[in-house]
Amino acid sequence: AWDGTNRTARGHYEWMLDHIKTHIDADEEYTYSGTKDGVVYDMHDKLTEEGGGAGYFRLRGEVEVDARTFAALMVEPEMLHRMDKTIKIMDFARTPSYRSSANQRIWLCYFRQAPGWGLPDLDSVDVTGWTAEDDGTIWQVSMGIPNILPITRRRSTKAKAIDWLFNLSLIRTDLNDWYPPSFRSWDMYWGYKLKPINGGKHTQVTLICQHNLRNWMVPNFVMNRMVGDVLADYIKTAESVAKEVIRDGKDACLREGVGL
Repeated sequence: AWDGTNRTARGHYEWMLDHIKTHIDADEEYTYSGTKDGVVYDMHDKLTEEGGGAGYFRLRGEVEVDARTFAALMVEPEMLHRMDKTIKIMDFARTPSYRSSANQRIWLCYFRQAPGWGLPDLDSVDVTGWTAEDDGTIWQVSMGIPNILPITRRRSTKAKAIDWLFNLSLIRTDLNDWYPPSFRSWDMYWGYKLKPINGGKHTQVTLICQHNLRNWMVPNFVMNRMVGDVLADYIKTAESVAKEVIRDGKDACLREGVGL
């Protein structure tokens, strides 16, 4: 994993789930940062510092969508594309899924994003999945395991110069010719708590996120000023996409496709 630990895919997933459950409702650990469109975001100063300055954020809000449909969006590639236009590839197909029970499903997922503004692509692999509890609460969590991808260095003088210029010492240039090179970013912590409210028709959403871009082109102090608003937009966009899916009568099919 990104932190150097070695576990099974399920072991990484369960470790992340435990971390998210420990910190997601610990209000005393967070400092208020802002609000956008009814979504409140806070920062965890200690875990931000421990993460090398990459912001550790918690977001809280409500969406007018049921918890299972909202969770299904987060593990379905087509839906993720609709919610985030920076996503170029969201690939669940090349790796097996792991299912332990009717209340849990886990995948390995390769993702690739194009941030825009002339910045290079970033990519990684996550262990991702969902867990359902008896009270209807859904947990959807992911943990970066970038080291699963082979790493090689380019050999040409031009390529070495590019590596030096853009600090791409960990650039990937092969993976059975999956995709071209990019920055290898890390999903350090990612997890939703999706609690049904209003008779199960709506959801209280709480999200924890800490992502390390691992490049000097966007310093952490700049990124930390943007992350709260960006993630708040992401939650509200997900709500809009879910409403469209429900309106089109495709929500049951979506949930069934990911085991929810």
